[in-house]
Amino acid sequence: MLKRRHIYTYRFTCIVLAALLIFVTYPPSFSAVNGSSATELVNIETYGNFETAGIDIKFENLITDETASVFYKKSSETIYREGHHFTKYDGNHMAASLFDLKKDTTYDIKIVVNSSQGSSEYFTTVKTKPEYTPPLASKTVNVGNQQELDAAIANAKPGDHILLDPTGVYSSAIFENKSGTEANPILIGSQGMDKPFIEGPVKLYRSNYIVVNNLEVHNEEGIGVQIRGSHYDVVVNSHIHDSIGGPTTYHGNIHIHHSDEGNMPGIGGHLIMNNVLSDEDHEPITETQGPGNSNTANDRQTYFGIKQDDNPGAFTTMRGNIIYGVVDGIAPSGDENSDPVLDQDDPDLLLTYPNQNMDIYDNIIYNVKDDGIEMDGLAVNSRVFRNHIGKAENSISVAPVYPGPIFFVGNSAFGADQGSTKLNTGVRGETRNLYFYNNTFVQKPGTTYGVIYRGEPAKTNNIVYKNNIFLAETRVVNSDNYNYGMNMWHLNHVFDYNLGFSKLTEGTVYKWSTIQGDPLNNARFDTLEEFRTATGQEEHGVWGDPILNLTPLAGYPEYSLLLDLSIASEDSPAIGAGAIIPGITNRFAGDAPDIGAFQYGLEDEVEIEASIEYMNQLIDQYIASGELGSPLTKQLENSLKQAEHHLTKGSIKQATKFMQDFLKHMNNKKDKISANARLELEENANKLIDSWN
Repeated sequence: MLKRRHIYTYRFTCIVLAALLIFVTYPPSFSAVNGSSATELVNIETYGNFETAGIDIKFENLITDETASVFYKKSSETIYREGHHFTKYDGNHMAASLFDLKKDTTYDIKIVVNSSQGSSEYFTTVKTKPEYTPPLASKTVNVGNQQELDAAIANAKPGDHILLDPTGVYSSAIFENKSGTEANPILIGSQGMDKPFIEGPVKLYRSNYIVVNNLEVHNEEGIGVQIRGSHYDVVVNSHIHDSIGGPTTYHGNIHIHHSDEGNMPGIGGHLIMNNVLSDEDHEPITETQGPGNSNTANDRQTYFGIKQDDNPGAFTTMRGNIIYGVVDGIAPSGDENSDPVLDQDDPDLLLTYPNQNMDIYDNIIYNVKDDGIEMDGLAVNSRVFRNHIGKAENSISVAPVYPGPIFFVGNSAFGADQGSTKLNTGVRGETRNLYFYNNTFVQKPGTTYGVIYRGEPAKTNNIVYKNNIFLAETRVVNSDNYNYGMNMWHLNHVFDYNLGFSKLTEGTVYKWSTIQGDPLNNARFDTLEEFRTATGQEEHGVWGDPILNLTPLAGYPEYSLLLDLSIASEDSPAIGAGAIIPGITNRFAGDAPDIGAFQYGLEDEVEIEASIEYMNQLIDQYIASGELGSPLTKQLENSLKQAEHHLTKGSIKQATKFMQDFLKHMNNKKDKISANARLELEENANKLIDSWN
């Protein structure tokens, strides 16, 4: 095999330079297969977040027939796991995301590029972030009134903690051209457990590395916390509410915008975590999301829980927030309907719209008038996962969003008046490259649209739904495309391994649309089998009641429509009926993952001390379940026996060698072991090797 090793000298844009702390560019190693090579990569960028990572690759020339795969492992491990494939998002770039990573851990990354010219391999690394903890103070400044607060901010230095007396009276906290550093942020917070009340705005303008911690913010005149032209700010453990601003305004409790005005244009890097973002005092939202249109604020109603817009910048995380009472819960993408509209073959999209690598997860959103999560706008390689959404017009809106890829994984939603996902757009730009995996979407009684709403006018392309539960009152999928000729379409959608079920006893349960002129456009089907036969969709789909718990979540009001949507019975047809999706379905109990957001019978991870005895127990368990077969069984048992023998003699080197043989045997006979068994045995083997050495 001919091998060549290239060390690249990269030409960075200002955006990449600014992101260097978290978005790292590496010179990849290169090997050509059979003396030929695919089109070469000229740039590889990686971004590690808390439990996810993003990878962006740039090709030397415009992409033609190239495809790319990613494989990853902890740097301490020997065997690579396959991740989700790369997706082309513009003329010369592809992106991929990794999930279920361990915090504060370095991973080795292997990228394989294939084309008609051959195959190439590239190697790099990515490190995830440690869990966030509030910074330590270099200096503490206690304040008790507005005058003292203004003076403390004016004189603040990196590492200062400005702590407010909760009994004081405060009307604003304005940071302008006032920054901490990565190692020593400036913190504004409370002198005790109680939240000081700021009756007015908190503004961070051109102010980086500011931490807003444990405050209550209420601004009748506009935005609650405004982050403009700033980077790497944190808003945590705060209650921000009733940010009104008057009729017809689009103010939000947190508003992030204009990263281009800061000293790191294109970079956000903010963390919005564990806050309550609400509207407590407004004209009530009716059962049908009124009065008036769902996208119009009621009297005295805050429009957004979190809003990003107008070049908000990349790398922002929104996690663990509770959001209610507003019009839209989270609207993170920004720049909706902006010029220029870029097509899938236009190069270097991020130089125009740098919104990328957002993580939106573990949020609870309810009693919103319009959309729980409104992804409308522009976003690259972003991840929306494990969110729980209740009462809303639409649980998730993608109307429009491009260029992707955007991953929606493990979300659960009940209570949408229109659709759990909405794909009608009405504006320019083709919605594309969306992946919906292992979500549970349940239609609210009394509604008519269906669980999945694909409406008009719209241009949508490469939308994938796999391993989702669609529990409908009426239609499982409801689509329209009547009025716009060949100018609008729903094309290259993939539905498979989903569980559908409707309470209708007769009539249409799947209504499909594509493009005018196609015989399947606006076609209606009364059964899953009819839908499958006509469209080729849902080849492995399942029809049946998923048997969900459907009980109210404790601690939330009844009107929230937040329900426990986990599987309630081992008789559910969702169990074991899902597809194994590389990089997505990383943990499941049986031979195959369950359909839906929750894996039945899969206990929370408990740290078990690795031992050879425990690994023998695992092997016996996997033999009994049929997940491990001969001749691999004997090879693994012998490797463990030899490792134990040398360990008792004190030969760590030989014990490690036989444990590495154990790993090689699994890698060489993948057809004799299930993916689930292989991953668990590999993890325990690596723990043993680490503990010995």
